[in-house]
Amino acid sequence: KVNIASGIHAYQFDRVNEEANSPDLENPYYRETSSKRELSWYGKAAWSIADIELIADLQIRTQDFEINPDYQFLGIDPEGDITREWTFVNPKIGVTYNIDDNLQAYASFGRTGREPTRVDIIGGFGLYDPAAVDEAKLDDFEPEFVNNFEGGARLSYSDFYLAINYFYMDFKNEIAPIGELLPFGVQKRTNIPNSSRGGFEFELNYQLTNEIRFTGTGTFMKSSIEDFTTSEGVSYRSTTPILTPEIIGNLGIEFELIENFKMTLSSNYVGESYLDLSNSEDLVLPDYFITNFSLNYKWKNISIAFEANNLSDDIYYTNGAPVDLDFDNIIDGPGYLVNAGRNYFVTTKFSF
Repeated sequence: KVNIASGIHAYQFDRVNEEANSPDLENPYYRETSSKRELSWYGKAAWSIADIELIADLQIRTQDFEINPDYQFLGIDPEGDITREWTFVNPKIGVTYNIDDNLQAYASFGRTGREPTRVDIIGGFGLYDPAAVDEAKLDDFEPEFVNNFEGGARLSYSDFYLAINYFYMDFKNEIAPIGELLPFGVQKRTNIPNSSRGGFEFELNYQLTNEIRFTGTGTFMKSSIEDFTTSEGVSYRSTTPILTPEIIGNLGIEFELIENFKMTLSSNYVGESYLDLSNSEDLVLPDYFITNFSLNYKWKNISIAFEANNLSDDIYYTNGAPVDLDFDNIIDGPGYLVNAGRNYFVTTKFSF
């Protein structure tokens, strides 16, 4: 038996980046425009032969991107748009073996490419001086490619599901943070020539009774940069990438109190990660563990949800970077983006 599917997708995104001083917001002093156009096609085929299923995917994606700098703000003669074009061919092949009615084993290989963002290309959020325009025109920010190998097993019953997956990702020119901070707390990214990530993932779903269900996911990962040299000539070898924790875990329990009325208690753990390629213990994003609570009620085409997040009101961080507080080109320590303390949400959805 053979199943074949195919599709095509196109979009255009136009952006205007303006800056103005209050109260004269109608007359921006800086105005830069950009546009992004993409056309992609995908095809997928699956063959079933006895207890074996073979799959083959292919995506072809082409994209062009252009930026029109504000040459009047820069005080120089117009030099034309900054343009980029990329074409990615993303294949994937896989095989699944149905050992019995409840157990499957599988393996796959895929290759994917992705382009840098506008912030990556211009090295920030705006082109504020001629040197920045010249730097952006160099076209030295490469697209990223990754070869992804996966294999694992899935065990499934009517009330129990367990999946274990091994993955290994081999990157070329990975687009990744390097420890330099841009405005608004965003880390600057660049190409890392050779890097890798590998580890195990698991997913658990257990229906203990008709009213109680347990869920869990986890990732255990090792990451490494083979070699990288900064623009200042500092070299790193066999170092751990920035903001890549080794352990991530989620556990939840769901109670159906009455029909269509559910209560959920969930916990999330994220291990510590480095903020700098030196892997200094003084520049670490701390691990955190938070617990959330929710109530959900559905009646006909209306659903109402109440959420209480970070029940213990902990101070925790999900992003950060080394900071130079006195601007003397010496790192003073880690800087963190603080997440919300205990917070509450009520949402209502109507289906038509």
